[in-house]
Amino acid sequence: MRMSIQKSAWKRALAAACALACLLAFAIPPARAAQQEIPDFCQPILEAWGATNEKELQDAVLAYWEENQPRDWKSLHKTIKKPVVIRFGGTTKELIQTHKEWDIAIVSSREADLQKLLDAGMLIIRGGSPNNEAALHQWCLPEAVQEKLPQHPLYYFAVYCYQYNAETDEAVFLVCNQKKRPLRATATWARQMLERRSHGKVRALEGICRKIDCECFGMPELSFTEEDLLARPDEWDWAFLRIAKDDRLERLDAAGLLYDFSQDEYWANRKPEWKEPAGIWSADGRMIAVPYGELIYNGPNEISIFVVNAQSQSLPKALAYAKHYVKGREWGYSDYEDPEIVKKYNDHSVAIFKENVDW
Repeated sequence: MRMSIQKSAWKRALAAACALACLLAFAIPPARAAQQEIPDFCQPILEAWGATNEKELQDAVLAYWEENQPRDWKSLHKTIKKPVVIRFGGTTKELIQTHKEWDIAIVSSREADLQKLLDAGMLIIRGGSPNNEAALHQWCLPEAVQEKLPQHPLYYFAVYCYQYNAETDEAVFLVCNQKKRPLRATATWARQMLERRSHGKVRALEGICRKIDCECFGMPELSFTEEDLLARPDEWDWAFLRIAKDDRLERLDAAGLLYDFSQDEYWANRKPEWKEPAGIWSADGRMIAVPYGELIYNGPNEISIFVVNAQSQSLPKALAYAKHYVKGREWGYSDYEDPEIVKKYNDHSVAIFKENVDW
């Protein structure tokens, strides 16, 4: 009898343990379970890096930086080398609930409301200047995509659009999270994933392919050189270069790649306030490049310029971007802190309300 009672008690204990195990299995947070399956809209990012999961994507980005930064990699700040935690997909609710667990989320506009993420204090601020890299990226986006971005009177945020399907009105965003996260070079990682897109995909979304100054990310060797522009003329429409002050870009000009800005009255009549000239001129009197005031990265005998590809099939937008870019630089060069911005946001940086950006 006692043996029977003991067996019965043991069976009840075993049954209770099994029931508890089942409950625990079903209690796995939905967001954690969802991470086990990567949504289809995330696959292009993984495929671009030859990766199939988060770890392979992290390793691929780090390997790319190390291979392409032979001089600076060892001394590059260790924060950049710390892999960010990447979340694949998620609803607005899931992203907010798990904000302590991820740095970058690759999300669909069908599932995630970026305004609500901003209201929850999650998005990394990139500043109130139309010259910052997030603002310039977002300027290039179609209106339908811009409407999905988080809206704020002053600030731009580290939110980047990877692709957009106009037929389904679905945008894929890389969202950078700051809330309860350790220090990481989160926006730098997101930008690098964005830069991996083919020039065809970039033009399909942004209208033009821009080659930018990667010095602002601490990685100058990733910037396109004159040799790169010559070798891959179909991959750029607007490009930055840092050159010697006496450089006249003869090889690019001889290849017929440099647009003549003097054809446009705006460029021909500009009188910038900075010390750099209004243009770089060829021997026969064409304005083949536009210098701008760069106060941080130029050496004593260097000058920062941009050029527009004369052979570009996206020439009208490349020229529109060139005007927007240089007008932003002119504003930033001559403006000072705005008392109203200081009063409202306690922000002493050079910033401007978006409603006043009329260029």
